[in-house]
Amino acid sequence: MPTLFLCYRRSDTELIVGSIHDKLESRFGKSSVFYDQDDDSIPVGERYPDLIENAIRQSEIMLALIGKDWLETGLLEHPRLFDSHDEVRTEIEAALKHKVNLIPVLINKARMPDRDKLPVSLQELCALNASAVYAGRDFHPHMERLVQRIEDMLDSRKSSNKLSEPSEVDSRAAATAPAVDPVQTALEALARIAKTRVASSAHRFENGVCTRCGNSEQAATRFQWSCKADLEESQKKLSNARVRPRKSKTRDLVPDAEPALDSGQLYPGWIPAPVLLGAKTGLGRYSLSWSAIGNAEIYILQRAFRPDWSDAVEVYQGSRKGFEDCLYGFTRIARQPPAYYRVKARGNFIVTPTESLWSNVVVL
Repeated sequence: MPTLFLCYRRSDTELIVGSIHDKLESRFGKSSVFYDQDDDSIPVGERYPDLIENAIRQSEIMLALIGKDWLETGLLEHPRLFDSHDEVRTEIEAALKHKVNLIPVLINKARMPDRDKLPVSLQELCALNASAVYAGRDFHPHMERLVQRIEDMLDSRKSSNKLSEPSEVDSRAAATAPAVDPVQTALEALARIAKTRVASSAHRFENGVCTRCGNSEQAATRFQWSCKADLEESQKKLSNARVRPRKSKTRDLVPDAEPALDSGQLYPGWIPAPVLLGAKTGLGRYSLSWSAIGNAEIYILQRAFRPDWSDAVEVYQGSRKGFEDCLYGFTRIARQPPAYYRVKARGNFIVTPTESLWSNVVVL
């Protein structure tokens, strides 16, 4: 693959382009410089336009040699660069299109052409910093300066490519990283919430006992009991929620999630609701699980397709704490409606209610 591409007009710089090619070839190698007069660069029988296009696309730097006759006119007294089939024009346009680094090289005191003397597609060339190469005794020092500039440009491209590529260590780390379990992540988040909720309760503990309600700090922390000073307001909210009609446009009142109670443990006020989690495991398949409630004998899981639960159906009733739901019938339609799930516990609780509140609603 060539590294450098020599773009020149034969009638303009043919006398010096051979010397420039030899100098670059001696520094960068024979196969690193594309020169259209080199038999190795253009094999016999190859289609010339396609070969030039591929060579420019694979090159890293193009040297555009500009002499005093670079803007020569054609038969109609019009600059040849304005001919869409001019070889120099098509080569520079290809370099700009493929984002190849372009270095203008001014030969023998030639000057950079004015912007208004170039086609619109080549006017970007005037904004590039040029390098000068003169024939005669100044040729070798000028070429050394040009070669140094090319080497600096190649080194900067290599360093930028190295930074953009991921390292082997990062690739191995990404390949061996454990998969994230969404259910486990949700459970950990609930545990963190439970730990911080007690700190904001209304208890005032001294020597391990609340001075307001008399509950021990250990029991209140474990079961997240509210202080009796706030119990009356909580029971009032609960009673208002229970008399509300079943078919409502709003969701049922969902209390804060509570941990499971030990068998025979009293709980002040109401039975905590289970914490419901759900995830999609496949096309039309959903996995649901919920937390345990002490003394609960069965769990009732409902599913609905309307947020007001007017079409709610019971999909599971039993002692397990998980359920796999399959909705194969809805996978055949263009847009599957969202499914709403909720669960509650029923059992021989010590307090008056025989059922817990409905859990949080999971939409899948």
